[in-house]
Amino acid sequence: MSKRAFSLKKKIFFSVPIALIVIGLFQLGQDYFSKTTFVFIIISIGLLIILLEPFIQRYEAKQKEKRRKEEGKKN
Repeated sequence: MSKRAFSLKKKIFFSVPIALIVIGLFQLGQDYFSKTTFVFIIISIGLLIILLEPFIQRYEAKQKEKRRKEEGKKN
């Protein structure tokens, strides 16, 4: 599987539960909040995921590098 497909799969994996939670909150909170508030929350979560992705990739790369060094020391 290519890196890009894996990244897309990971985004979908994380965004589906978030969407379900937001939909659940929308169903519970219709009396308390307006629909525009929930649209704003959904857009904010999407932007947050997009903005944090480079940091997540950098962290994963550091972890891979650590594992590679540890495996090199063992051999």
